[in-house]
Amino acid sequence: MEPTRLLYKFSFEGGHNNSYIFRTDPGISYQIKFKPSGYLVPDEPFAEHVFELVLEITENPGGGSIRYDPLVSATVACIVLDFYNKSKKTITIYMCDSSDRRQEARRRKFDQWFCYFAQNDFAKVEFYMAEEGETVTYRLSVMIWLDNPDKLRIFSAFEQLARGVGK
Repeated sequence: MEPTRLLYKFSFEGGHNNSYIFRTDPGISYQIKFKPSGYLVPDEPFAEHVFELVLEITENPGGGSIRYDPLVSATVACIVLDFYNKSKKTITIYMCDSSDRRQEARRRKFDQWFCYFAQNDFAKVEFYMAEEGETVTYRLSVMIWLDNPDKLRIFSAFEQLARGVGK
């Protein structure tokens, strides 16, 4: 009897965006990127440790919508943990894309991933932003190691960014 698989095999491809890739059993390919994003807080000493988490479907042979697959959540969670294990100073931001008005579904999915791997080792703070004149609110999540000594300064900087201070 074959043991139950808990996640998909993934590989770190590296590059400028610190990319990881994996493929599901139905043949759907994902790329997870950690894009350097220090430009958001350029005057902060921790700017070089800021990365935007980006999840992309790079291949969907069946086309159309993708069915829920619990191994995808587990794999993404393990990829995030793998990236964080490279540096205790890592700061990840995640913005829910709102172009198709599905930002709340993305928020719930991100929260599910966070709960899957975070346990007691990570802190996450959420901020809400709205462009002037826009009715859509964007959610920005900031995640760090819980023992990051700069956590208050980090969260304060992103709160100011969300409020539009310093633009």
